[in-house]
Amino acid sequence: ALKASTRKKQVYRCVRCSRCLDACPMGLNPSYLGLLARKELFERMLEYHLLDCIECGSCAFVCPAGIPLVQFFRMAKSAVRNKGKKE
Repeated sequence: ALKASTRKKQVYRCVRCSRCLDACPMGLNPSYLGLLARKELFERMLEYHLLDCIECGSCAFVCPAGIPLVQFFRMAKSAVRNKGKKE
């Protein structure tokens, strides 16, 4: 039987290779959105079209730094939605 790896994937700093930009079918800037997400600047992410992200995973797949971009974007979208419900 195959056993799933329990090791966490190593995540490094963004090396600004632009592979995520090339891979994004929506023409977004995943590396900058990821930076904003890490700083929890979710409202600012809306200015960079966060909600246009279709969460296809292409950006995270090609990222040589192993940054979980899609997870960041899902977290940010959730935070934006929750803030909207509170207001």
